[in-house]
Amino acid sequence: MLAQTIRRGATALGVVVAIAMLTSASAGAAAGTITEYPIPVETTPYGIATGPEGKIWFVDSGNHVGGPSVGRMATSGAISSSDVVPLPSSKLGLAATLGPDGNMWLEQDGQIDKMPVGVSLTSEITEYSFGSGTGGYGSIVPGPDGRLWFGWNTQVGAITTTGTITGYATSSSTSVSGVTVGADGKLWFGEGNKIARMDTAGNTGAGNEFPLEPGENQINGLVLGPDGNIWFSLGLPAAVGRITPAGTITIFPTPTLNSLPFGLAVGPDKQIWFAESNGNAIGTIPTTATSGADIVEYPLTFSNTNPLYMTAGPDGRMWFNEFNRGALGAITTNAAPSGPPSGGETPPALRPEAKRRSALHRSALHRSVLRPWG
Repeated sequence: MLAQTIRRGATALGVVVAIAMLTSASAGAAAGTITEYPIPVETTPYGIATGPEGKIWFVDSGNHVGGPSVGRMATSGAISSSDVVPLPSSKLGLAATLGPDGNMWLEQDGQIDKMPVGVSLTSEITEYSFGSGTGGYGSIVPGPDGRLWFGWNTQVGAITTTGTITGYATSSSTSVSGVTVGADGKLWFGEGNKIARMDTAGNTGAGNEFPLEPGENQINGLVLGPDGNIWFSLGLPAAVGRITPAGTITIFPTPTLNSLPFGLAVGPDKQIWFAESNGNAIGTIPTTATSGADIVEYPLTFSNTNPLYMTAGPDGRMWFNEFNRGALGAITTNAAPSGPPSGGETPPALRPEAKRRSALHRSALHRSVLRPWG
């Protein structure tokens, strides 16, 4: 079988579409080459992470008949129905990460799941319930204290590898989002129209909240950049932002209006890569950016795919989910692979574009200009 590959640049006058063998998808391709791989079972992939065995893991939200699941795909695009395992709970699947204990950890709406990397049966998954409340979308990360941290309504939650959960209150009136670990070893997270940080004892205090300007809202994700700053995606206006450890904020509007930047990840090329959910594109920005003009956008092949989250694969590509198509995608960078690609059988042929539609995290957006704040 063949996978469909497309190369698109932000300023390209045309679109070059090619059909390439899978072995060439990640080797020798120009930066910005996108390859999309369908998942062979009904799924709405949401959170995405790279496993220790070199495969790309995804959390199925369960926004379809059959309920949520967890799956993994080789970087060749190979995946079979046995690589997708139903989750024990019907709650909304959100995020995944590799834990300090070598297991994969998932966040669902109201609980955390632990599973071995070689999981093949639902019975191998261990559930830990919050007891009340719901999870903050799209964020579970290993902390510097050996626990895993996540958003939990207006709290930041932490869970030990043995399943003890603790919630830490914030001053936020909206759901915590995008929890990540900063260069200072603290937890940084979004609170709607401000960014906050917390130490591993749950302390926030004065000087640990950084408000955005009026009209700027909906922080969707955060990631620690290679420059030591925290980078974040902003829905209102559509932008990528940067905050220094001292709290200075700079906003970089995306070239496409109303693009709804969502999940971010650091690429092997040391740039910040992000998914544009409404823009139906993948974006990248260098940490040396001085304006939104430094952002490059790569439109996806199919319309309305709803990409949300990203992860750096061992093959030198950045991987992302396609929520509405039931597929994963990968885009080449200028970096060489960090390890051998995971192989397997040839993936299934591309399916027709799915007709599913999601109401998750969609909004009307507007645009503003670049401005420093601090």
